[in-house]
Amino acid sequence: RSEGARAGARADWAAGENSLTVQADVFDNQVTINENLLGTQAHVRGGNALGRWTRPLGDGELQVQAYYDRFEREEPGTLERSETWDLSVQHAVALGRHQLVFGAGHRVVDSRFRTPVGGATLDPPDRTLTLTNVFAQDQIALADGLTLTLGAKFENNSFSGQEFLPNVRLAWRRPGGDLVWGSVGRASRTPNR
Repeated sequence: RSEGARAGARADWAAGENSLTVQADVFDNQVTINENLLGTQAHVRGGNALGRWTRPLGDGELQVQAYYDRFEREEPGTLERSETWDLSVQHAVALGRHQLVFGAGHRVVDSRFRTPVGGATLDPPDRTLTLTNVFAQDQIALADGLTLTLGAKFENNSFSGQEFLPNVRLAWRRPGGDLVWGSVGRASRTPNR
């Protein structure tokens, strides 16, 4: 069972060639967890905010995005809290048959997990995690309806260190609108606590 409130807002502006989006959400909930016959009360609350600035640059578009998220879950004897900051930038440009996109991002997560003696634990109970990436992608129009996409991302994260993530995709849009595609790539799921 859950009782609570949630609210959010979004605003978009355009000033000349620049566009800006700002959005935010907050929530505050009381949740009953049925671990025993009486149920355990948990208080779950948090919110997030996002800002995105976009403008033309050269023959393409530059986008810068910042994001913040806070989450907290509290029940008798237990506290879980995390704060996430994320900044990314990407530039998309058209060069003849090529649609290029390249960029970078950095994320920081401050995590805290406290439990009563004898409960589940994380060691250490407080930890700061990071994820940094750079990427590039080239979408090439080979023929009418046939597109080859070559991409690569390099990531560095607090758990598994450095990862190289290549990707190759081939897509064919048939007359009439159907899309047939296939891809080969290496993916890495970023672990969390």
